[in-house]
Amino acid sequence: MDKLRKNLVEWENVNVPPFELRQHVFKSSENCNYVVDLGRELGLKMIAVCGSDIYEGNKLVLGLLWQMMRYYTLSLMKCGNDMVNDKAVLDWCNCKLKEKKKEKSTDCDSALIPLL
Repeated sequence: MDKLRKNLVEWENVNVPPFELRQHVFKSSENCNYVVDLGRELGLKMIAVCGSDIYEGNKLVLGLLWQMMRYYTLSLMKCGNDMVNDKAVLDWCNCKLKEKKKEKSTDCDSALIPLL
């Protein structure tokens, strides 16, 4: 999470191994709950995801990972000090596709190449 936003993680709140006997499950779950809290602090949309889902490897975690990747990618596309929003990305894509459409290409895939 510190890779998504510097100094987001307060490391004194993280449980670091080695754990005492039989505390592994509880301490690991606390860490996973902290990840969920940090995700919410970043504004990630996490529906029905909790720390136990991360600990147990539930498929709902894929949504959390997708949100983290999306946040990171948008943070790379900054405009000054502000993060780029979805509308700006869509506007850019539509502009590129309109430019390509003017070339009257018959290849369907060639219209998507400028977006890559």
